[in-house]
Amino acid sequence: MAALVVAGVVFAVFAFATGREPGLSEPEPDGVFEPLPDHPLSADDLERARFDVVLRGYRMDQVDALVSRAVSDLRQLQEYADSLEGQLAAQRRNAFERSAQPERPALAERSAPAEQPAEDVIESPAERPDVSAERA
Repeated sequence: MAALVVAGVVFAVFAFATGREPGLSEPEPDGVFEPLPDHPLSADDLERARFDVVLRGYRMDQVDALVSRAVSDLRQLQEYADSLEGQLAAQRRNAFERSAQPERPALAERSAPAEQPAEDVIESPAERPDVSAERA
């Protein structure tokens, strides 16, 4: 049995050394791969992604798990970005509406101060009857 193993090793070394054994040939893809789109990737692009299956390829279950996780994360990020864009648009609308409204006059300008009746206005203490009576 040992002689058989030694013979196999000697044959393998001889075949590779002389170049008669080219090794593994290039794998041929199964043709399901589609090139990536030119626009930034979205969750839908990742969901539709397919890879060629080859002899020395990646484990498909691991690739599928990665793509599923990336799809989920991208969807959450896109929803968050959409909500922020909606908030920003609402703030811009509110700012535009406020700037489009005519300015209201200030409170002091809107209502003139009430004038006091003439009998309540006293210009000097001498004009007050009770003060002039006390001095006399």
